[in-house]
Amino acid sequence: MAFRVAMWWILCYAGLSVFALAAPLEDKDRYGVLLDAGSSSTKLKIYKWQNPTTPQSLPKIHLMYNSKSSPGLSTFAHDKVKLREYIEHIITEARSKVPKQSHSQTPIYLMATAGLRFLPANDAKRLMEGTKSLLQDKDFSPFVYTPAGVEILSGEEEGVYAWIAANYLLGFFDQKRSELDSTGVLEMGGGSTQITFVPRDPLYAGEFKVTVAGREYGLYVHSYLNFGFDAITLQLANELAKINKDSKLNDPCRLRGDTKDVTLPDGRQLALTGSGDPDTCKQILSNLLRPATGMDCEPKPCAVGSVYQPSVGDGQFLATQVFTFAPQRLNATGEGNRLDLVKLEDAAYRFCKKSIQEAVAAGFSEKHASGECLMAIYTSALFTLSYGFPKDTQNIKVTSKVGDQTIDWAIGAMLVELSKSICSVTRRK
Repeated sequence: MAFRVAMWWILCYAGLSVFALAAPLEDKDRYGVLLDAGSSSTKLKIYKWQNPTTPQSLPKIHLMYNSKSSPGLSTFAHDKVKLREYIEHIITEARSKVPKQSHSQTPIYLMATAGLRFLPANDAKRLMEGTKSLLQDKDFSPFVYTPAGVEILSGEEEGVYAWIAANYLLGFFDQKRSELDSTGVLEMGGGSTQITFVPRDPLYAGEFKVTVAGREYGLYVHSYLNFGFDAITLQLANELAKINKDSKLNDPCRLRGDTKDVTLPDGRQLALTGSGDPDTCKQILSNLLRPATGMDCEPKPCAVGSVYQPSVGDGQFLATQVFTFAPQRLNATGEGNRLDLVKLEDAAYRFCKKSIQEAVAAGFSEKHASGECLMAIYTSALFTLSYGFPKDTQNIKVTSKVGDQTIDWAIGAMLVELSKSICSVTRRK
């Protein structure tokens, strides 16, 4: 009897030991939650990966789940109750998508972009402090929180993370290739636009030192706040208001007959009616985008105004996000989604002269048709006049995806957070 009892304890102990060792191995998947707090919404992004096989290799990250909650986080800068309800809804959704047994090992991050960069400093600080207070409460959120995981990204950081994401998805970091073989990224969001690439020339400003998988890269990055799609639309209206003090104005970048009400930063109300005048549209946009010259441009060369930018050279680029819509809708891309800037400008001139009724009859969305006109002319001017791409360039591919994965700064940020021993981002100049 004593022998049987002893054997029972041995077997139970052995069984428990085997279970204790095996349980963590049953589910090798790891999860990360990122709240991408943009200007008009907060995107919940849940990533899944398995730990890398060697200390110097990168994890294979995949976007497992993606959803969007509107309006943007900045809406709740003065309302703690609504802020709590808003974030609680997102956390509840994240709880349901991440396996419960993984909650206590899953990191959570909230990274805000252009929407919060537009807020007054005190409002942005209050909003971040309120958010941190919620996420550190284990009864509110079961995920792993650190204070550094809640932050407002600079536009340049956003650009760097997008560059990391694109080149990670393209497999660049898996190969021993020259940094000059990396792919630059051109992003167009609502509030800002970014350009990020490894230059061939010496860097005098805008440099970030980026380390990925233990290898260092010198990136040029610049973010133009107020030059995103929504922001340039407002800038254009502001320029029109300088020319004519009337509250009812013709908008040359809007299709004929299309109307829009706009509130300027000074509170002035405008009623815009499209005049379908691409020449005037290009002239106004070019004035906003033209590089400075002479002593107003130091160091040289300049891109928009007095902003320094080294030459794009013959490097390869991806134009993502809002940059993709107009070229694709206006059939201005060639094989492999290569952007044809000559075709884009020609198509823009033909399309922008249409009435809103003609555009809708041709299959364009009534809500977005005038935006296609504006973005086609804006993209052409920005890429050639400001960034310095030749009109006949074949080096820009228009896409927001590599395979089935979206090129998104968030995956670059997650990669750096998960691989801090071999990945880092530091501003140098």
